[in-house]
Amino acid sequence: MKYYPDNLVTVEYVLQTLENYKSESADVQKEVKQESIQKLGQLAASLGQDLQMIADRYQVLINRQQLTSTISTISGAIAGAVPVPIVQGLGVLISLGGSLITGVQSKNAAKAQAEVQTVQLKIQQVQTAIQQIQESAGGINTTALFVAGIAAFFFIGR
Repeated sequence: MKYYPDNLVTVEYVLQTLENYKSESADVQKEVKQESIQKLGQLAASLGQDLQMIADRYQVLINRQQLTSTISTISGAIAGAVPVPIVQGLGVLISLGGSLITGVQSKNAAKAQAEVQTVQLKIQQVQTAIQQIQESAGGINTTALFVAGIAAFFFIGR
């Protein structure tokens, strides 16, 4: 990557990087936006792995096949900077996080739920950032993003 370090970055870092290159040529902005979506995809895959670690830590059942498949889908979309599968995968991760919250039945339930809700909030931030990038790039599939956003809020409220 030309505009980002190799390690994971935060959503705020991505948004600031986009802001820093706002006055550059259209070609540079396009390249920065593609790399931004890739970095957000990497963050999304990492958040999926965080959900798996929380499930393991608190010994809560989670649909591991769906989780693994979702992380694979997100990872596959990263190379091509394809935002829609990433956003859809984030919606699935939020859903799986909701099932983790309801599945925790122990003395550590409040702690586990707080951890999952923190991950869910980060997932929502990634979704919002990808949507902002797409809107600024034009040609956005707003229906897919709107549906993914509604699904995310539905599952968080559960």
